[in-house]
Amino acid sequence: RVVLIKRTDSAGNWNLFFDMTAGSSEWLALNTTSGSFTTTQVRSAASGFTVVDESQVNENNGNYIYMAIA
Repeated sequence: RVVLIKRTDSAGNWNLFFDMTAGSSEWLALNTTSGSFTTTQVRSAASGFTVVDESQVNENNGNYIYMAIA
Protein backbone atom coordinates (compact mmCIF):
# COMPACT_ATOMS: atom_id res chain seq x y z
CA ARG A 1 0.00 0.00 0.00
CA VAL A 2 1.27 3.45 -0.91
CA VAL A 3 -0.13 6.98 -0.72
CA LEU A 4 1.26 9.99 -2.60
CA ILE A 5 0.17 13.45 -1.35
CA LYS A 6 1.10 16.88 -2.76
CA ARG A 7 -0.13 20.35 -1.78
CA THR A 8 -1.29 22.24 -4.87
CA ASP A 9 -1.94 25.80 -3.66
CA SER A 10 1.58 26.50 -2.31
CA ALA A 11 5.04 24.99 -2.25
CA GLY A 12 5.32 21.56 -0.71
CA ASN A 13 6.91 18.17 -1.07
CA TRP A 14 5.71 15.17 -3.02
CA ASN A 15 5.22 12.91 0.02
CA LEU A 16 5.19 9.18 -0.70
CA PHE A 17 4.01 7.07 2.26
CA PHE A 18 4.58 3.32 2.36
CA ASP A 19 4.98 0.51 4.87
CA MET A 20 2.00 1.95 6.76
CA THR A 21 1.07 0.34 10.08
CA ALA A 22 -1.18 1.27 12.97
CA GLY A 23 1.65 3.12 14.72
CA SER A 24 3.73 4.78 12.02
CA SER A 25 4.52 5.03 8.35
CA GLU A 26 7.72 5.24 6.40
CA TRP A 27 7.83 7.99 3.79
CA LEU A 28 9.97 9.83 1.28
CA ALA A 29 9.90 13.44 0.10
CA LEU A 30 10.36 12.63 -3.58
CA ASN A 31 11.52 16.08 -4.64
CA THR A 32 14.42 16.19 -2.12
CA THR A 33 17.65 14.29 -1.63
CA SER A 34 16.75 13.35 1.95
CA GLY A 35 16.48 9.73 2.92
CA SER A 36 13.35 8.08 4.21
CA PHE A 37 11.55 9.15 7.38
CA THR A 38 9.48 7.18 9.86
CA THR A 39 6.69 9.17 11.50
CA THR A 40 3.01 8.98 12.26
CA GLN A 41 1.58 11.16 9.48
CA VAL A 42 -0.48 8.66 7.53
CA ARG A 43 -1.60 5.20 8.59
CA SER A 44 -3.60 2.49 6.93
CA ALA A 45 -7.27 2.06 7.83
CA ALA A 46 -9.92 -0.52 6.95
CA SER A 47 -11.46 1.88 4.43
CA GLY A 48 -8.19 3.23 2.99
CA PHE A 49 -5.89 5.59 4.89
CA THR A 50 -6.09 8.19 7.65
CA VAL A 51 -4.08 11.40 7.97
CA VAL A 52 -2.81 11.60 11.55
CA ASP A 53 -0.33 14.52 11.53
CA GLU A 54 -1.79 17.36 9.52
CA SER A 55 1.29 19.61 9.53
CA GLN A 56 2.68 18.21 6.25
CA VAL A 57 -0.25 16.79 4.34
CA ASN A 58 -3.53 18.35 5.49
CA GLU A 59 -3.18 21.93 6.74
CA ASN A 60 -6.36 23.96 7.20
CA ASN A 61 -7.54 25.66 3.99
CA GLY A 62 -4.88 23.85 1.95
CA ASN A 63 -5.62 22.14 -1.37
CA TYR A 64 -4.10 18.71 -1.97
CA ILE A 65 -4.04 15.97 -4.54
CA TYR A 66 -3.42 12.36 -3.62
CA MET A 67 -3.08 8.94 -5.16
CA ALA A 68 -3.60 5.78 -3.11
CA ILE A 69 -2.73 2.26 -4.25
CA ALA A 70 -3.63 -0.77 -2.16
